[in-house]
Amino acid sequence: MPGLFRYNQGQQKEPEQPNGKFMGLIRLLWQKAWDLTKINLISLLFYLPFIIVAWLATYWFIPQDRADILNSVIYAAEDLQLADTIVRIIFGSIFITIPIIVFGPAAAGATAIYRSFVRGQSYFIWNDMWVVIKKFFVKAMTITLIDIAVMFISGRALFFYMNEAEIVMPTLHSSFMETIIVMVVLIFLLLFFMMHFYIYQLLIEYDLKIVKLYKYSYTFALLRFFPNLLVLIACLVVTIGPSMINIFIGNGVFIFLSIAVSGTIINYYSWPAIEKHFEPIVKK
Repeated sequence: MPGLFRYNQGQQKEPEQPNGKFMGLIRLLWQKAWDLTKINLISLLFYLPFIIVAWLATYWFIPQDRADILNSVIYAAEDLQLADTIVRIIFGSIFITIPIIVFGPAAAGATAIYRSFVRGQSYFIWNDMWVVIKKFFVKAMTITLIDIAVMFISGRALFFYMNEAEIVMPTLHSSFMETIIVMVVLIFLLLFFMMHFYIYQLLIEYDLKIVKLYKYSYTFALLRFFPNLLVLIACLVVTIGPSMINIFIGNGVFIFLSIAVSGTIINYYSWPAIEKHFEPIVKK
């Protein structure tokens, strides 16, 4: 692919840190559109086995019967199976673009390129990614395994308390407790999603231990909850929005842009916060 192994010269002047303004992000995405496509295709190649895992993960959260009820509103009975599969693929793609259920070393490598975009630094796409993949392979794979385990446990907890708890303990008290537990799990998952805005950046920049990676990522997710929520919404729009227009458009955008655009958005808004709040702690 043209430019894959080519050196990409950064800004000649001292790079300005992003100010978080929307138009600054739009300019960055426009300037790096071709490189984003290349990174997206590389990431997709690494993520192929995990796309299947992400699709299967939807069964941890959405029971088959509830998906059929949702789809039956739009689709005829004979198309329910296909519609159910499409809905699950769209929903599962969220786990890829955040990123949660992915090949961790490749996610770390892509993060290094996104960071170069944001900081205005020069980069070799494939070379920089490969260096990071090799350097952080063990820790990044550990993150992947932890993430899949957490998603499985959380998904099964939601599945149980939203479906089976009513059968086991069909009382008003149990219904109230079920609602509380479901809300707690959903809030935890929301914060867990937000933690991934920071975890790979902290890994490649500071090479922290796994426990500290999750600790500091959780801190950033909690303290920057509302900015993180806006970033999460933006990623959901990039991932799901095109499929809501047309499934073929959605597939095309996912193959060529969704992963890399979401990664750039995440790094654009989260890296300045890391540099501002975490860098002084490291220096001390």
